[in-house]
Amino acid sequence: MKSLNLNRASAADIQDQISADLSCVLRQMNSILSNRTTYRHFLTCRGVAAQQLLDLLQELLDSPHETKFRALFSKALLRLSGECGLHPRCFTLNGLEKVGQQVAGGGFGDIWKGLVGGEIVAVKSMRQFADDDVKIMAKKVGREALIWRQLSHPNLLPFFGLYMLDNRLCLISPWMENGHLKHFLSTAPHDIGRASLVADVAMGLEYLHSQNVVHGDLKTPNILVTPSGRACITDFGLSTIIDELSLELTFSSRSGRAGTVRYQAPELLKNESPNHYGSDVYAFACVSYEILTGKAPYFELTNDAAIIFKVVYEEVRPSRFEVISPDLWLLLEDCWHQQIDKRPSTNAISRRLSMRPIGREIKESPPDWDDTYSARFRRSVQEWPLLPSVDEIERRILSKTMTVDVSALLVPPLDVHEDQAETTIPPDEEIPWIPDENHTDNETIVNQPLSHFVEKSATVVGESMPVIATHRRDDTTSNSGSSAKGRTIFRKIMNRINPLVRVDGRS
Repeated sequence: MKSLNLNRASAADIQDQISADLSCVLRQMNSILSNRTTYRHFLTCRGVAAQQLLDLLQELLDSPHETKFRALFSKALLRLSGECGLHPRCFTLNGLEKVGQQVAGGGFGDIWKGLVGGEIVAVKSMRQFADDDVKIMAKKVGREALIWRQLSHPNLLPFFGLYMLDNRLCLISPWMENGHLKHFLSTAPHDIGRASLVADVAMGLEYLHSQNVVHGDLKTPNILVTPSGRACITDFGLSTIIDELSLELTFSSRSGRAGTVRYQAPELLKNESPNHYGSDVYAFACVSYEILTGKAPYFELTNDAAIIFKVVYEEVRPSRFEVISPDLWLLLEDCWHQQIDKRPSTNAISRRLSMRPIGREIKESPPDWDDTYSARFRRSVQEWPLLPSVDEIERRILSKTMTVDVSALLVPPLDVHEDQAETTIPPDEEIPWIPDENHTDNETIVNQPLSHFVEKSATVVGESMPVIATHRRDDTTSNSGSSAKGRTIFRKIMNRINPLVRVDGRS
């Protein structure tokens, strides 16, 4: 029991020190990305250096630390990924098992049920193109996945990762047993909270627009129903990718439109405009109509050509049903306005839905997930996350009969050796120094030689970061003289902040 208590105390101490190191890293990364000189240098990274930086940024965004730098880090992650054509390696999941038969299919591809790390997931395998085009597909979908991964809202389906199955790129997300909204409405009793589902879609769309994301194909099959009966949006941006790929890979004229005609705004049907916030608002009204009536927009019309003629040339809108209250119908009509600038914003829509009398029909329910949901899934399938919990550290200590290098808890193995990574820049070449938190001249950072960078980093470590020793199960000595045996977590992380150099852990 005494040994177990000692291991628990050691694990807690290690976790506290890693947390302190991580806070320092967050400040350092903010300094790099907030300065023009170092930010430009950051964007020039390629290959191993870029991969390490992308991995670190995603780890920082996934860490349990509350950070005011989230928007800055997300933007930098997207920018660097676009520049170098890579994405964080944690997106690529391992050990996926298909369960049963295909459950659905569509324009984007096939949907399967799967298992990852013992958890049931949805596997969307993208539509197959020629073998030579898989890389093009991966790059385009990877960027959308990168955006999706940074988003978090109760009415937005979380993203878990990517998987290559039978040479087809797959998107992995939580499995929704209730299926998509169109199927759910076909079997649900009429007295379900339909106004609440409308509000769910409105809040999800409002969040997307607040993050500068246009959905582009909002319709009931692209809205899933959570275990608690809430609506959550999925598949944003994918219709545009499929449309672009069909054009690029076949070298044919555009044979179809991104999206579905019944839900598309007049300006899209006339090919006058790409998808935009206003066309999403128009589609929202069509989705709301289907939720409230149980019928698809323009259900009386059986072909797309007839719908296009009615909407574009006769400015016809879906037929009214008495089940839609006057206030809700007025909102739908505003969203369907022929003039784009006359349609309300998603923020205005949410406000109107919350007001009486519509607001009385909306029932609040607890969310099915929070901001940490995707990160917690990743932790469950990742051996050692950036900031392991006390329990995870304790298990690591107990699982070893020999020396445990605590720094290994922090950084997963790279595909290349560290001594290979440092050869990406000559030893004497000047690089921007990473400013410490006390640096006041963020606009005039002077390039410094490598030796100066190492010296400054070592100074920061020596002043603010405790040295974490390696631990033995039978070692009860203190950390005081242990610096010769171990490396600081901070220095290991700093290798990721600027992977063009290596900060040696010599005492």
